[in-house]
Amino acid sequence: MFEQGQQVALVDPGGVAFAPSTINSGAVQNLPTVVCLKDFFTLMQRIDHYLYEHPDEAPPRECLDLIMICIAILDGARAVGFEVGDLEGELEKSLNELEKRTE
Repeated sequence: MFEQGQQVALVDPGGVAFAPSTINSGAVQNLPTVVCLKDFFTLMQRIDHYLYEHPDEAPPRECLDLIMICIAILDGARAVGFEVGDLEGELEKSLNELEKRTE
């Protein structure tokens, strides 16, 4: 428990677990109460699958939902002290691709 009220836990597998933050994502459906960066990487694989393995198909709504969960995970990670700028850059690329494909 940190002085500011944030909590982290060590989990196996996954490493360090923490609460996601909806400060930038807003309310997100199906957002777990505890996440880890491994969750982010797993969801990014699914997002990339939709975007890059099926380039001729419109991405499903789930793709945007997964991006919103990833935003909440990264905001939660930053709140407990992780440097996530490089991961945000990767997520932004996926979001830009999603926007291009849904116009």
